[in-house]
Amino acid sequence: PALANNGINQVMYMVSNANCSDADTVNILVTANPVVTINPLSASICSGTPAVVTANGAANYQWYINGQIMQGNTGNNISAIMQGTYTVIGTDANGCTATSSGAVINVASNPVIYNISAPAVCEGQPTAFTQNSAPGTGSTIATYQWNFGNGNTGTGAQTNETYANAGTYTTQLTVTTTDGCVDSLSQNVTVNALPSIDSVQVTNNCFPGAAQLNAFVSGTQGNNYVWNFGGMNGGIGSSLSYTFPSPGSYNYLLTVTSADGCVSTDQGSLQMHEKPHAEFYAPNACQFSSVNFSDLSSGNVTQWNWNFGPGTSALQNPSYAFQQAGNYPVQLTVTTADGCSDTYMMPITIAPTPSSTWTGTNMSPVQASFLPNNYPSFGVNYFWSFGDGSSSNLANPLKTYAQPGWYIVCLTSEKEGCQSTTCKNFRIYDIFGIDGAENEFGLTVQPNPFQNSFSIGLDLSFAQEVRAELLDVTGRKVGSFNFGKIAAGKTTLQVNTADYRDWE
Repeated sequence: PALANNGINQVMYMVSNANCSDADTVNILVTANPVVTINPLSASICSGTPAVVTANGAANYQWYINGQIMQGNTGNNISAIMQGTYTVIGTDANGCTATSSGAVINVASNPVIYNISAPAVCEGQPTAFTQNSAPGTGSTIATYQWNFGNGNTGTGAQTNETYANAGTYTTQLTVTTTDGCVDSLSQNVTVNALPSIDSVQVTNNCFPGAAQLNAFVSGTQGNNYVWNFGGMNGGIGSSLSYTFPSPGSYNYLLTVTSADGCVSTDQGSLQMHEKPHAEFYAPNACQFSSVNFSDLSSGNVTQWNWNFGPGTSALQNPSYAFQQAGNYPVQLTVTTADGCSDTYMMPITIAPTPSSTWTGTNMSPVQASFLPNNYPSFGVNYFWSFGDGSSSNLANPLKTYAQPGWYIVCLTSEKEGCQSTTCKNFRIYDIFGIDGAENEFGLTVQPNPFQNSFSIGLDLSFAQEVRAELLDVTGRKVGSFNFGKIAAGKTTLQVNTADYRDWE
């Protein structure tokens, strides 16, 4: 049968002896062997990266590498990761087999990146990237590709990149060998923020005196502040108190270093203005009297600020009346147009001014007694003017007028040079008569004087409340009466002093 052709082949078998023979015929179907192919027949791969080899032409397969069976690999394809010659034996549905040609797989070594070095830097400064890598056996590295994590890329075994902004960036390096094999490694890069010098504030820049320089920094906290004023001594600190030798303009250079070592600088200038000199004069004065303050300050003064204790003023030469006696530390602060100021203090003594208020009492139809309200008061001198051309230096004078009437009576009280005067209209009248509007109300009192009772006659034009006060011959109130509401017309009211509780 091995010599038969594909298809149905007839085989005859004959046996015989000397006299007889017999024969049998059998038809045998001969099937062609399968044609098994594989693809690809050769491939070069990198270590760890499989090459897929696919077989066709049979129903079942068995794979071999270098003639050795690969147990379990019976599919129509195989992932080849080992170097060698791969073949497959294919069996068709009729059980016929065939062996494929060999697929030669070459495996190249992968490159290895051991590490990436990228030191922390400050924003805006270049970062130096270095790496340590090997190409693998039998190969060389063809390319270095960097991705800096900020949208920029680079090439070369060593490279530089400048980051514009602070932050943490992930940098990736990919190396490729001449065999096309690849390795990648990532490394975080720290970019520290520069201290941002937002402003320099200069206050108290008035000569003589120490100017105050304050630096305001954002972005990151400054760790070290160094001030340079040209050829003069500098200073350190975010807030510096510095005494300049004279008025004028000065340049400064401020260097700020962060805790991460990032450095920023700022240049500027400042003006030292001359301070004014505050001074004033004011005499000691009396209570209630105006004190005139005289400004004696020098310099380009534009503002005056007076503090008297109980009051203030913004005038250059104010006047002020102290209402209480005592010692007052009056303070004047003067300010120039440049904002420089100076303060001067001087104590002012305010002597007490004695009171000149008084009380007059009618003693008879033409005689009155006068008494100061503050009597007795040690050391006070009194001067009375009675309004009729006469006067008295007595504290409690008894004045007899020529006739009843209205007089302007004035009392001047003086003590240690301080004085006050009080003038009032004072009436001398018949204290035994009725002090009121006899004509207006038709008022009569009978008897007058009296002892225990009297009657009051009234003629009212309209109903109204009626009250009365009873005075003795000295003018002292000894009783009061409230008659309630009295109807209009003539009325007589009877008064018995014993009926009133407030009768004295």
